[in-house]
Amino acid sequence: MSETKAAPGPIACRLGPAELRARRTELREGLFREIESVREVEGGVALEFAPAAERVERLGAFIAFESECCPFLDFALRVPREGANVELRITGPPEARAFLRDELLGERGGALR
Repeated sequence: MSETKAAPGPIACRLGPAELRARRTELREGLFREIESVREVEGGVALEFAPAAERVERLGAFIAFESECCPFLDFALRVPREGANVELRITGPPEARAFLRDELLGERGGALR
């Protein structure tokens, strides 16, 4: 018996238009203002934040929320020792690049081509 992989889902947030606008504003005026740097990585983007326990908690909450409404994205949070910057990688299929750049990051998405 062979296993078949499910076809990937659409590159679309599960939030409705009004909810998506509110969420985008919330992120851009809150957590995303704290981004120290944005760089392109294979399949997506890496966001760096200054280390702080409260920020790591907020990033965890961000990942929990976004993984539910945007199941086509992968999230990886790296919290290094000794005060180095915290890194959040958000990756997905090639079709997700425009979503990351335009819908999620807005003006901070300039690192993505």
